[in-house]
Amino acid sequence: MKRKVLIFATAAGSVLAAGFAVSRLLELIKKYKNDADKYYAYYLFMCQWIKLKKSHNQMADFFAHNNMQKIAIYGMESMGNALYEALADTNTKVEYAIDKNADDIFVTGCDLYKPEDDLPEVDAIVVTPFIYFREIQSVLQKKVTCPVISIEDVVYGV
Repeated sequence: MKRKVLIFATAAGSVLAAGFAVSRLLELIKKYKNDADKYYAYYLFMCQWIKLKKSHNQMADFFAHNNMQKIAIYGMESMGNALYEALADTNTKVEYAIDKNADDIFVTGCDLYKPEDDLPEVDAIVVTPFIYFREIQSVLQKKVTCPVISIEDVVYGV
């Protein structure tokens, strides 16, 4: 009898452990799939940006066409810096940048704000971390009256 209980307990423990391991494995697969989807979206976006550069279209054309002369850039990582540089020496003026890590970032010739700061008026705010656009837009629209647009709108809209 004790042997049957011991075998049953061992089997039940093994099933529970296997179930936990499978559950954890499925979580990891989901995380890696989400990461892969995110990086694929970045890849497609950068391909479009390169096509835009090769065709000699300028992102400043988007802003001029939409009567946006003064903008702010949200997110000053790679894409934010690339947009800032792409708009240098154009008629589109980057008035300031917004980044949740503003204390740790320096951008020459540009004021930096955190999302929770009072933000000066501009014609538009361009969100560069487009994967998180909806969440960022939701926060910013409570603070500003100007349009909050994704960098995707700019690159695909030129």
